[in-house]
Amino acid sequence: MKVQEVIDYIENLDDFVDKDLTRDTVLYGNVNTEVKKVGVCWIVSNDVIQQAIDNHVNLIITHENMFYKEGTCLNASLRISRRQKMELLEKFNICVYRTHDLWDRLPDLGIADSFVSLLGFKHDQRDKKSFYSKCYVDGLSLEETAAV
Repeated sequence: MKVQEVIDYIENLDDFVDKDLTRDTVLYGNVNTEVKKVGVCWIVSNDVIQQAIDNHVNLIITHENMFYKEGTCLNASLRISRRQKMELLEKFNICVYRTHDLWDRLPDLGIADSFVSLLGFKHDQRDKKSFYSKCYVDGLSLEETAAV
């Protein structure tokens, strides 16, 4: 299976993400690469890339962007990290796909719904184009709600 086939599968899980406005994209690599193993993470750090190398993962699916945008005064550590990431990804032929919008909004399994379920709050069915859930915390103070 090629990276593009995995991406197509993910992107076809639902139709609520606007493909012209989404942040869901390949951040690095070749979509025609044959997938050996897939790793999933919140954000691709240098440590995540090393774990991928150690475990022979060549497709990383991430939620957040792994390359930060610097301002006009470039921070040396950001430049160094970016360069190190790109060198390792290139050397080990690793592709990185970001699924942010879909991962946030995917009904029941996405961030918005799964986190509310994890907390155990009663909640209204969320509009799948929304990032927000309306939860009910009847009888709990703000302090008690925060402690959940």
